[in-house]
Amino acid sequence: MKPSSYLELPDAADASEQDSQVPLPEGARRVAVIDLGSNSLRLLVSQVGGDGRIQVLNCVKSMVRLGEGAFENQALQPQAIERTVSVLKTFARTCRSYGVSKVVAVATASVREAENGKEFTERVKAETGIDFSVISGPEEARLITKGVEASLPRADYPRAYMDIGGGSTEFSVSREGELLAAESLRVGCVRLADLFFKDFPDAVPKAKFREVQDYVRDKSVMPFKRLLAKKPRELIASSGTAGAIASLALSMRTAEQTSVSSDITVITIDEVRAVVDKICSSTAAERAALPGMNQKRVGVIIPGAAIFLTAMEELGFNQISITDRGLRDGVLIQYLETEGLIPGRAVESKQRGHAVKSLAKTFQIDVRHAKQVSFLSRSLFSQARELGLTDLPKEWEALLGYASWLQETGISISYLRQRQHSAYIVANSDLLGFTQRETHLLAAIIYSSKYYGKSHPFFIRLSDDDWKKAAQAGIFLCLAVGLDKSHRSAVTGVTLQRSEKGLTVRVESDSPSPIERDCLERMAKSIAKALNSPIEILWTDPIGGEVKDGVPETAIKAWRRKKANRKKKSKLKKAKNKLKKKHHKK
Repeated sequence: MKPSSYLELPDAADASEQDSQVPLPEGARRVAVIDLGSNSLRLLVSQVGGDGRIQVLNCVKSMVRLGEGAFENQALQPQAIERTVSVLKTFARTCRSYGVSKVVAVATASVREAENGKEFTERVKAETGIDFSVISGPEEARLITKGVEASLPRADYPRAYMDIGGGSTEFSVSREGELLAAESLRVGCVRLADLFFKDFPDAVPKAKFREVQDYVRDKSVMPFKRLLAKKPRELIASSGTAGAIASLALSMRTAEQTSVSSDITVITIDEVRAVVDKICSSTAAERAALPGMNQKRVGVIIPGAAIFLTAMEELGFNQISITDRGLRDGVLIQYLETEGLIPGRAVESKQRGHAVKSLAKTFQIDVRHAKQVSFLSRSLFSQARELGLTDLPKEWEALLGYASWLQETGISISYLRQRQHSAYIVANSDLLGFTQRETHLLAAIIYSSKYYGKSHPFFIRLSDDDWKKAAQAGIFLCLAVGLDKSHRSAVTGVTLQRSEKGLTVRVESDSPSPIERDCLERMAKSIAKALNSPIEILWTDPIGGEVKDGVPETAIKAWRRKKANRKKKSKLKKAKNKLKKKHHKK
């Protein structure tokens, strides 16, 4: 295995001042990726040329162990926070010295599970300018797969991927760029070290190691079944734990056995078992002296090895390939694809759409209605932007489309409070392709479409600024839902126009739509207030032509007559029931 390309950053040492300002070639741009795990903090600085060629300028890693004590206390600990913030300040200076134009920062298990995770990211942004996106476990697995797969030769069979982190371990199965499965287990080397090894600073008995393996098996039964159902033929591992185990395995080989490619190391399950025997029988000092062993990994290498070996045994692999690619590479590739600097944007968009529609169909939503609401909400938003009615960027159009598909997921729980339940379901879902913030933005759009101006629910964690933006987007979702209240897709188009009186909403339908018209009338005042403009509604009907503020009068009268008759029948029924009760008492 080739030596790691990472420079180990000693604690908070200021190693960046040596790069006063690295010259930037013409047409190139520099991007930095920061990967904040529960054990390690990594920085990757890359330069992207005008031709899309990527050149790595610097790789830095510091084992800050942010997750130390976080999982048992449900909160990031003060000392771990200070260590991490200190190193992040150094990373920020390094990025400035390279003239980085964009820093893409992601945080994983320790931050997403901690009760003070939001406060931590806000402090980091205030003190360093680095704005972290917190990603879900399955999304982490997807990005790891993306980063690792990009370095591998193409294969027409499924491959399984494993990345052992400090707080969680991610698994996935992919074939030729298509993600077939993504799993995140709440077992990581730091989490297990806190749970099992506080009383074992030195040698670890075999019985204790088996106890940890049993714990991992118990947590992974169903996820491993789902992975095996995809029939992977190869297992590839990334992460520092995997690299450390590979280095130890190589050091135990004879000269004749050693054969390492430049990018991939292959070791057998027997070699992994030999490594386990070696580290479990060693004291902490002896483990620290082993080849390739970082002093800060001494306390977490045994629980990491327990996860590593258990996965090989349960998934049925006799050998495993180790790579030094990982999450940061996947994050970089995704950013470059999103910005159009390299091909792949269509694949990313397809993944997000598939995740949203899969969740929607799980709750058996009305697909025809979802498509109609998506079409109308995006159309309204696009026109509102052109007219200057909203200052939300164009990216929110896609979020509105996704929210349209998910706004009815809560109807299976309660019709009357469906939007609140829908928001809760979305906020607590692991949507592949979305960051935690984006998932909560979708939930906030759905919630605001019904409860505009109401207090924010506890389960959606967003800043006040994000809530204001989501409330703006929620207005267009509210309008779109109202324009298909009957689920008939009768409205064929809606046009927003500026007029002397304010804003004209021109609605076209292929049949009389009294329910939609009545719904629009009831919403008119609140929408006018939200858009800060008086509203005039014009409804175009194929039978009655254009009618101001409504549909043809005959259709309205017929609908209102039916409604009045239903009320009358209901009152008569209640009166009869009262008489019956009185008669029964007598």
